Amino acid sequence: MPENVPPQKIVQKIRQTFALLQDTFASTPLEPPRAPEASVIPVNLQTYLDLLAAPETFHFPLTMLDRRIGRIAPTRDDGFYGGAAPLTLASALRRYPQLVVLGAPGSGKSSLLAHLAKTHARALINPNSPGPRLLPVILSLHEAGRHMETANPAHAKNSTARLPAWLTAAPVPALTVETALEDGSLLLLLDGLNEVPNPELRERLARQIAEFIQIHPTCRCVVTTRPLAEFDPAGLGPQFGWVQLSDLLPAQSRAFARAWLRQAQTDQPGDNTIAEAFLTTLKNNPSRQALAGNPFLLSLALRVHSNRTSTPQSRPALLDDALQLLAADEKALRALEEIAFWMHSQRQLELTLADLRDILPAEWFTPAGRVPEKFPEQLNPLGDILRQTQPGKLAFTHFIFQEYLAARALARQANGPALALERLTDPWWHTSIVWVAAILGERNPLEVEALIRGLLAAKTESGGRSGQFALFAANCLLEADPALGQRDLIKTVIRELKKQARAPLARSLGPALRQKAAVLKALARLGAAGQSAFWQGPYGEPEWVTIPQGKFWMGAGAEARSVFLPEFQLARTPVTNAQYALYLSDSGAAPPEEWREGRFAPGLDAHPVVNVSWHEAQAYCAWLGQKCGKNVCLPSEAEWEKAARGDQDQRPYPWGTRAGLYANTSELGLGETTPVGLFPGGASPFGLLDMLGNVREWTRSQFDGDGPPDAEMRVLRGGSYYFDRSSAHCSFRHRHFADFRFANFGFRVAISTQEGQAP
Repeated sequence: MPENVPPQKIVQKIRQTFALLQDTFASTPLEPPRAPEASVIPVNLQTYLDLLAAPETFHFPLTMLDRRIGRIAPTRDDGFYGGAAPLTLASALRRYPQLVVLGAPGSGKSSLLAHLAKTHARALINPNSPGPRLLPVILSLHEAGRHMETANPAHAKNSTARLPAWLTAAPVPALTVETALEDGSLLLLLDGLNEVPNPELRERLARQIAEFIQIHPTCRCVVTTRPLAEFDPAGLGPQFGWVQLSDLLPAQSRAFARAWLRQAQTDQPGDNTIAEAFLTTLKNNPSRQALAGNPFLLSLALRVHSNRTSTPQSRPALLDDALQLLAADEKALRALEEIAFWMHSQRQLELTLADLRDILPAEWFTPAGRVPEKFPEQLNPLGDILRQTQPGKLAFTHFIFQEYLAARALARQANGPALALERLTDPWWHTSIVWVAAILGERNPLEVEALIRGLLAAKTESGGRSGQFALFAANCLLEADPALGQRDLIKTVIRELKKQARAPLARSLGPALRQKAAVLKALARLGAAGQSAFWQGPYGEPEWVTIPQGKFWMGAGAEARSVFLPEFQLARTPVTNAQYALYLSDSGAAPPEEWREGRFAPGLDAHPVVNVSWHEAQAYCAWLGQKCGKNVCLPSEAEWEKAARGDQDQRPYPWGTRAGLYANTSELGLGETTPVGLFPGGASPFGLLDMLGNVREWTRSQFDGDGPPDAEMRVLRGGSYYFDRSSAHCSFRHRHFADFRFANFGFRVAISTQEGQAP
């Protein structure tokens, strides 16, 4: 603490700051947002709706990606590979004082920061609150980037122990921030790294944040961003752990809906009539289920349903209905489109009232040319689309509204597809271009075809073809609805994507790997079924690989022994979600817990099914065997090891003796399964894929090595995305109880003459 500042002054300033913070959050959640005198915490529609349920009852679903030790950290609080307690934000912050929160648009990133700010503000004011006393300072990184450009454009680095220039511009007094920084009580909440439009500026800002944390390692810091293909959050430095905001699970969606409707006084306490009617519309409807997993879209769907007793089936239809409901009229909606298009073109998230004169026709102004005093209310009476952030300044309540309204303005132009293609090389416009495809898909399929064919033919600024544009075309096609009838177009997109899928992976980690995984997901969603090369209908029978009879070396080192096995067959890849769904549909068995209303998440068709116990895997084998007329079973661990290693040597890996980029283990940092077959270079001598990494695979063998024989303790083989390479080699054995289910446990099937035995 500086010697010339009396301690009581510091305390008084902190109390004043938090009185303001507490006042900012004091408004009723469904009231129109009101502009505080000092904009300390950005309170918007999403913040109101996401935080309706009390923090004690509503859970932000998280998955942690642990970057500092080169492996995926436990996704549960008890650290036992997926035990009972979900990972909470508090536990994530205990594990790592610095976090990156990755999340899709509308997943709750800003709300999570607002929740943190509110919680710590109240704790600091209340002397009886448990936990650490932290001073939360929340900042928009878009504003920080603009401050860097305007106030100090030459400030490329920060190498001093003082505060960076953009942080001194925070509404909380710099002296207060300095004091909290010195005693380790600063909680820095930095929102929206993806909303810094200039990639070079974004990199500079990330570098400043990383250097600031290096200088002040005791500073707690949370940075939110969308996942960005062109920006790797690892640029923030190795100090940061990564947290992924996941979709709401069905039970969380139901709790959210009931809390929202009670808060809106649509349902009275104890009466969930409308909530249950809404939830019924989501059941057995995959497109609506996708809306229910996203907090922002779910809140919009609830709003539309409450007013119209109907629920749109797609994201564009939902946004259109919400805008129609919240805007004053069609004229106001058109004005909102023009404002959004201007702001997006200017790369701004805020505009002044004076800017409106460059955007709107004279009819919106007074005879003297002034902006009406209640201009936002003229456009949206409740302030749920566009609001006044501070005197003389306006902003959209959610970035999604700005992106979508800008896309509507673009799609309305006679040459909309061409205008969209002109913006292709600018990542700031990418989401809006996808929205353009969605909007055109409902209006004119021929325009969608023109846009997508333009994407396929597009070249990079250096003149070369870019695989990214083919994936971009696929995303546009999926958003526009692949059932448009443009079968030739879909085939063309699939053909371009398959070229990328077959391309060898670069011998480096990072964006190239994520790009290829995204390509395979797109192939699956387009109906190409990236997994179709590995199984066939109608029951999902896999492509069988015959393993000839003979001896092989089982085990490692001095414990290796020669084992003879008769001929058997093994599936080339693990069982995928798409295959398992066929079984569930026919048998009526219960789906894995993370499936939404009995369906896996979109785009995961070709991923291995997980959270399946040994008993459930056995039941699948019995079903498939009955349908196909074959002796289908789980492989024994000896059969699994021979298929993985081959019969010529004692290689530790299916591909040879050296570790490499041939399997999805935690070193890759993906933190999730990948489509089967993503690593063709990791094939075994017999051509089996994904034998190591991705998921650990159940075998039928009893574990009898490190303890007393127990029929319920079964062997798993193969390592997984969750574990590092130390457990991903041909001889590694893992055991677990047969009734356990984990997010990294899967299986593949075999045809064995020794079914029931375990050589």
